[in-house]
Amino acid sequence: MFRIVLNYKNRNAMKTNLPFQSLAFVMILSVLCLHSANGQMVFPPLKSDINSSDPNSPLEKLTCTNSVSFINPRSVYKSAQGTYPQEIHHFYWDITTIWMADYNMMVSYDNQANILSEIRIDANTGDTTSRIVNTYDAAGRLTERLNQNWINGSWENYQRELYVYDEHDNLTITLFQTWQGGNWFSNSGSRNNYVYDASNHITEMIQQWWDSNTSSWININKYIYSYDVNGYLIERVYQGWDSCLLSWYSVTKQIFTVNASGMAEEVITMNWDNGISNWINYSKLINIIYHEWTGDFNTSDHESYTALLWNSGIWENWTRVSTTYDANGGWVRIAENYFNNNWVNSKKETQSYDEHGNYTGYQFDLWVNNTWSTDNGTKFLLTYDGNNLIQRIYQMWVFSQYDNQWKEEYSDFISIEGIDIGKANTANLRLFPNPTHGTFYLKLDDPDRDMTTLEIVAADGHVVCTRVISDPDIQLLELDLSECAKGIYFVRLYDTREVKVGKVILQ
Repeated sequence: MFRIVLNYKNRNAMKTNLPFQSLAFVMILSVLCLHSANGQMVFPPLKSDINSSDPNSPLEKLTCTNSVSFINPRSVYKSAQGTYPQEIHHFYWDITTIWMADYNMMVSYDNQANILSEIRIDANTGDTTSRIVNTYDAAGRLTERLNQNWINGSWENYQRELYVYDEHDNLTITLFQTWQGGNWFSNSGSRNNYVYDASNHITEMIQQWWDSNTSSWININKYIYSYDVNGYLIERVYQGWDSCLLSWYSVTKQIFTVNASGMAEEVITMNWDNGISNWINYSKLINIIYHEWTGDFNTSDHESYTALLWNSGIWENWTRVSTTYDANGGWVRIAENYFNNNWVNSKKETQSYDEHGNYTGYQFDLWVNNTWSTDNGTKFLLTYDGNNLIQRIYQMWVFSQYDNQWKEEYSDFISIEGIDIGKANTANLRLFPNPTHGTFYLKLDDPDRDMTTLEIVAADGHVVCTRVISDPDIQLLELDLSECAKGIYFVRLYDTREVKVGKVILQ
């Protein structure tokens, strides 16, 4: 049993709790059309990346040294001067009735513009339906993304994503769980096990998947890295896992030729031949020109390079790629194939941003009958009112034209710089006595707060209790955990502006 006693400045000021749909404004988190493996919308890359899922592709991006690889949740588009919308209405496109109201969401931010919570409300009925709560560590890295449904006046767990990082800021575990019978069940996930040398270079990375049937991690891939005396990457070996023999087998190897600054000037890809138990040449990248060298081949922008293919003991022209960058961060990348002793256009990719740095679309074209023909693409039509981005329409290439898919309308903008940094501090809540033997108190010091949700969470993630507090006159909450198991509990307060978290120890 969990008990809450409300203490007011004026007992005559007690009011009935209002439902969430009575809020004056609602908000939605804006998303893009790209999806990650777990179905979450993600933004396209900001850089012109050489990338391919084929380990033999000359366009393969190579992970070579340490890099910060933590997850950022979806981000709402900012306006021209760094303000963020507090209200967004989402509509879907119905070709027979034009734009149809879909849903709205209310979003809160921390002082770093990270999204703390997203509360979804049905635009037609006004009913609160669900929310997402993001949790970050002291370094600003996303550690939990919790999905909950609003059922019978309280929040109930539904799904969550967990993220773990190592001391080098590399993402090591991603786990996707569903709430079943009062406990979290792991459905899927991935894990990267890194090994570092004395200079903190990655020397080995084993990739694993979560097997929900056996509740264990299963080996998938392994990468082995080698460096020269200057610490520059000179070789990467890719291996696969034989689940029958329970052993690793070699697949491909990349050999880097670097200059005095560590820049890769040539990359040779080799395949392992089981027949002769040796490496054989496959492809080679030459004439590599960098637009921006970051010290890491993986994260650097490339202006151009040429790929050669190993054929009957000689290197032959295969593919060449050139990329043009604009002042807004966009780029146009053209790939050519070598055919009949000539370079012939093959494909073109275009990624664009407006002058404010907001993403406006991606297009993929193929060279057909001596002209570029669009194969697929997405567009975002952005409308500004002064400095504020007030509307975004998402379109997708369908057959021969861009068709409307959905739109979002933004309003009620705030400046993130105006958020009190103390309000994002997890030690901000006043809980006493602490430790407690059962009864303790929560002091509410903010008379201007909006509707607030109180949540008590056990250390294992189980939600002990959820309540909505709509009356700003409440000053003190008496909380009772006397019938709960001893241990650590987290007290969370959510409103339209922030999330406050405190910890109490039950003895």
